[in-house]
Amino acid sequence: MGYLSYDSYSRQYMLTHRVGLLGSWVQNIHVSFAPILAMMEEVGELCHETIILAEQAGTVVRYIYVVPSRKAMRLHVGPGTVRPVVHSGVGLVFLASYTPERVREILKRVNADRAPNEAIMEYSSIKETMDQIRADGFHLFTNGVNVGAGTISVLLPQARGFPPLAIAIGGLAETIAGDHRELVAVLNRSINKHLSCQ
Repeated sequence: MGYLSYDSYSRQYMLTHRVGLLGSWVQNIHVSFAPILAMMEEVGELCHETIILAEQAGTVVRYIYVVPSRKAMRLHVGPGTVRPVVHSGVGLVFLASYTPERVREILKRVNADRAPNEAIMEYSSIKETMDQIRADGFHLFTNGVNVGAGTISVLLPQARGFPPLAIAIGGLAETIAGDHRELVAVLNRSINKHLSCQ
């Protein structure tokens, strides 16, 4: 369900960010999430697209909070949505933040869990993409799991004691790709405004 994350290096479980959202249907989200949610609402108002908060859980990425777009043609996803870490834009952003050794360990697990008809994932097949993400500070990803859809993803400043979080703007692939520079600028301004002191 995404409330615990397993660290294969220390062999320990720790709480994920999703725990902070428990009971949110009864009362306001925990105060530590307030700046992130305010930032997401602001980005949604500015760009009119779907805004996704995600964290990595082993070999998958889980969407833990979503601000849906109000556009007629939009990306439809909800909290709890799971994507393979190596086949999602936001997943590759997480991988790009790790050392090559850690990425190879994750790929070993991905390959061990793959279906018989799935190709083996090699580090060399994603190295160029990860190098580009590190250079750019964001990742534009189109026509992945949802054909015709695209995302622009960035990592959020990391809170001590918690796994990293990423935020993505999702919408029609053509729109996201065409506007990606402006969308990155909106994300960076809003992150600096809401999270620079957190």
